Amino acid sequence: LSEQRTISIITEIGKALEYLHSRKMLHLDIKPKNIMCGSNGMFYLIDFGLSKQFTDDGEPESSTTIGLGTLGYAPVEQAAYRQDGTFPETLDVYALGATMFKMLTGKRPPEATFILNDGFPKESLVGLGVSDRTVKAVESAMAPLRKNRSQNVKAVIGNLKEVRARDEEDESTVFEDTRNSRRSQEVREQLLPQSKPRSNRKWIFWGVGVMAVIVIGIVLWVKSGAYDSSTTANAVVDNKEVLDANGHEYVDLGLPSGVKWATCNVGATNPWEYGDYFAWGEVSPKSIYTRENCKTFGKNIGDISGNPEYDAARANWGGSWRMPTQEECHELSRKCSWTLTEDNGIKGYKIVGPNGNSIFLPTAGDRAEESLDYAGEDGIYWSSTPVEGNAYNAYYRFFDGSSYGIYDATRFFGHSVRPVIN
Repeated sequence: LSEQRTISIITEIGKALEYLHSRKMLHLDIKPKNIMCGSNGMFYLIDFGLSKQFTDDGEPESSTTIGLGTLGYAPVEQAAYRQDGTFPETLDVYALGATMFKMLTGKRPPEATFILNDGFPKESLVGLGVSDRTVKAVESAMAPLRKNRSQNVKAVIGNLKEVRARDEEDESTVFEDTRNSRRSQEVREQLLPQSKPRSNRKWIFWGVGVMAVIVIGIVLWVKSGAYDSSTTANAVVDNKEVLDANGHEYVDLGLPSGVKWATCNVGATNPWEYGDYFAWGEVSPKSIYTRENCKTFGKNIGDISGNPEYDAARANWGGSWRMPTQEECHELSRKCSWTLTEDNGIKGYKIVGPNGNSIFLPTAGDRAEESLDYAGEDGIYWSSTPVEGNAYNAYYRFFDGSSYGIYDATRFFGHSVRPVIN
């Protein structure tokens, strides 16, 4: 899951756990499998088969021993727990930290004895772009020695609140909500060249004349045969260089990876058009999207980027075009600024890269069965990356009017595809 999604869920579950602890009860088997999401969107902590009640003096109310918990989610001392007159909240704290580890990496956390001997594997989190603050919060919760661990759930949630507050502060500089029409107008005015009111007419006539000369020149150039549509062409649009590859335009955003993003979705001819919708791993749009007619549902395949059998970008656009990987989608979030705006009356995000160049992603919604849902509200774009160990889901980029992130979804949904090229 994304870092913010993980923090949100853990905070909600942490509050339930705080409630248990305030009544001297330990859960003793916290793990992702014991967290469920209800139809109302709320998360619930379930399965109290190993839970244990304590007295106010820290004494167990029953003589049964504390369970071993689940491998990877239980601290070292749980296997040989000895009552010392204290209420051992830190047992559940460790499991909560291990649950965060699984949510962020998609992998089962290492056994507590491994961490005790070899140290906390922070590189597993850092390599996925998890912030230093969140890494420290997980590491503190999973400290192998009880005395070094976050001492209660409140401390864990407090660390995550610091992460969220800092992230929101950082994000405020790159995430600008321009749904308000007046604010949108201010942004447009900042992007448009300014001139003195009394001289507008002169500059308009001058500009029209220049444009006429340019258009006539281009027409004559094309007719002369000097222009070959199969070659790479350059143009300048909206103060950004737009390049052409195999008949489709892309923009270099100045990303560290060197990846360039297309200006349009597959099936669209303009940046604001929704384009076609594809089930993950399929290369043709269809009229109905179900589990039964999804060709990759339940099929164990790796990353499909560049594979013409599964990659809608490569199959439809040819050349070196391909679907972006999960990491390339993450890079678009981390390295670019996102501004909610409109293009030709269509809501979406203007995404500005480190070099000032930009692309526009429309809120194209998605398709399920025969219906188009959330068009004009949500943007839902497939990556090429399947969920490891899950033959039914794949990662996608999501954004709405207030947030954006990387999540995973069932492959049969029809999502948009925005190609990339190296």
